[in-house]
Amino acid sequence: MSSGWKQDHPPISPYQAYLEESHSPIVSLIFTLPLFLAYHFGIWAIQKLEDAPWANGADRLLATILTKFGVSGPLLSLCFVVTVLLIWQQASGRPWRVRGITLFIMLLECSFFALPPFLLGKVVRHILMSAGSGGALPVHINLVLSLGAGVYEEFFFRMLLLSLLLFLFGTVFRMEGFRLYFTAVLVQAFLFALFHHLPGSPEPLNLLSKEFWQAFAFRTLAGVYFAHLYHERGFGIAAGSHAAYDVIAVTMNAFR
Repeated sequence: MSSGWKQDHPPISPYQAYLEESHSPIVSLIFTLPLFLAYHFGIWAIQKLEDAPWANGADRLLATILTKFGVSGPLLSLCFVVTVLLIWQQASGRPWRVRGITLFIMLLECSFFALPPFLLGKVVRHILMSAGSGGALPVHINLVLSLGAGVYEEFFFRMLLLSLLLFLFGTVFRMEGFRLYFTAVLVQAFLFALFHHLPGSPEPLNLLSKEFWQAFAFRTLAGVYFAHLYHERGFGIAAGSHAAYDVIAVTMNAFR
């Protein structure tokens, strides 16, 4: 099956071959797996050593939804992510090949694509806002949560929610083309921003606060940016760039 995929989409250059390989689900899984594991180990250490019940919100939301459907077990969210990516890989018919050079170039890409959100932050005068953590928490907790934000928020909002919105708007409202893409991206970006202010979040929903609207505007723009990055470059690059941005932002906040 993989050989058929190669014949249907023959790479015409090493660059195009890299783009196609880095976009595949199995490569995205291998690339992001260290981030998932580092996040879960960090959460385990925080809960074990400091008795602090912190976890990334998208991770907890995903686990809660799965539990409602009768699915349970250790590392529930991670197991679900791995299962989805493996099924997607099998269904896509892409080669099950992961090269070290591809992972290395993806790392360089993420370092580059982590920079534009800082420019978006300047637009709304909130350059040091980390999309995955609250500023009142200790730095080491923020760093762990930043890793979780990168992988789980990209999985939940871009891979799952954006795909669902594209399907719904396309089938129910008969949208197509740019109108379909723009509407789905904008709706998921709005929900992504709102998600950070739900009850239980370190940042309450305060419609009278200037800081709230700055953070909300920034996260909406970031949601559009990461959605387009996911669409063009795949889950691995989007998640890695998101995590890299959050880690840099948390570090800058700690030393400013």
